[in-house]
Amino acid sequence: MLEDERVLVVEYKGAHLYDSKDSQEKRAVGQVWASRSNGKALFSMPSKLEFGEIERVISK
Repeated sequence: MLEDERVLVVEYKGAHLYDSKDSQEKRAVGQVWASRSNGKALFSMPSKLEFGEIERVISK
């Protein structure tokens, strides 16, 4: 839970797993979940060392 009461879900994936079918499905579900939350939920799935992705999602 963020200070502004939004919920942030992060699932880190190593580069070797990022494009797997399982990861693609999880990204799709996370994106739908976040998009239907009226701005109350955020989803990020960074890979490698791309942790700036988390900041990008929070600051949207």
